Amino acid sequence: MIHPQFWPSDFSSENRDRKIAIIGSGATATSLLPALAQYNSAQVTQIQRSPTYIAPFPSDTTLSLPFLPSPIVNYCRRIYQILRLYFVVLICTYFPSRVKNDIRRAGKRLLHPTQISFDEHFTPSYKPWDQRICVDWDGKFYGAFRKDNVDIATGHINHVSEGAIHFKRKQNQKQQQDDDDNNNDGRDSLEGEQERIIEVDVIITATGLRMMLGGKIIIRVDGELYTWGKRSIWNGAMLRDIPNMMFLYGYTNNVWTLGVDITARKLIRVWKYMEKRGLRMATPRISNNTMGGGSETDGDGPWRKMWPLSSTYVREVEDKLPRHRATGKNWTPRDCPPVDYLHARWGNCTTGLEFSEGKTPVLRPSSRM
Repeated sequence: MIHPQFWPSDFSSENRDRKIAIIGSGATATSLLPALAQYNSAQVTQIQRSPTYIAPFPSDTTLSLPFLPSPIVNYCRRIYQILRLYFVVLICTYFPSRVKNDIRRAGKRLLHPTQISFDEHFTPSYKPWDQRICVDWDGKFYGAFRKDNVDIATGHINHVSEGAIHFKRKQNQKQQQDDDDNNNDGRDSLEGEQERIIEVDVIITATGLRMMLGGKIIIRVDGELYTWGKRSIWNGAMLRDIPNMMFLYGYTNNVWTLGVDITARKLIRVWKYMEKRGLRMATPRISNNTMGGGSETDGDGPWRKMWPLSSTYVREVEDKLPRHRATGKNWTPRDCPPVDYLHARWGNCTTGLEFSEGKTPVLRPSSRM
């Protein structure tokens, strides 16, 4: 069994002629499958509990501006990529059926003439961007299924025995008629379950993510224990009542590093503000007259999720994550990257912060080395 986070350096030489099963349906699984198929493995099978949207996309999307200086070109490319993905998410939000059909049409074209059923294995029950969409650069993922040694199975793992995965899948009782020219948008009728045994030599666990914001860091303020769960987020970067601590996290609807960059800009601006005035502490506070004020756990609000997706790994830890308020300056979510970027550069970065000249907290190392 192999965990992708601890990938063996000699994998290709040892597993060239072995049967490999990839468990998962996210970005890790969709990246591994075409790469493993090139190793001439005896068999590569992706096993997933439910489908994920996988959108084919060309890898060469660079904005070409050959006659401009490099700094200007790089800045324009950055803005272009931010806006491009932002509008993709907007289209998914307001025209989900159109996006779903476009992904289906492009995916089926790449799968043809394989015997893989697109509707069974690549059509989720949720709308696009209710969960994040995987990108299939240059169609390599779908194209891998044209190889005889690549397969996919959708359903539930019953148990694992030596050399085999015992699997239950929904049984197709009526096959869809593939006729895009006639706009036949029918679906397979999936009823009952069919048992299947998948022979394997190697199992790759490309799933099982468990979110742990802040790792296992224990936060104490003046000896009092503070938790991350259900605590209000200030400006997408700090937690209510916890002084001098900013945390970095990205977007669920854009490039992750863009969110980190925006937080870093806010951090520098707050630093400069404090340094200029001789301040030592900045603590996010909500006054009594702030809409939705009150204790952190009494359920008053209204609230907005920190991670607004319906994925299983999000639902399992939702009570352990902080959250945004639906109203209040600098307490609402970061969900519009172009506006957030402008706000980080020139917007208000002090409303909601309580400043003081008190002693800066000192971190003391543990006596155990």
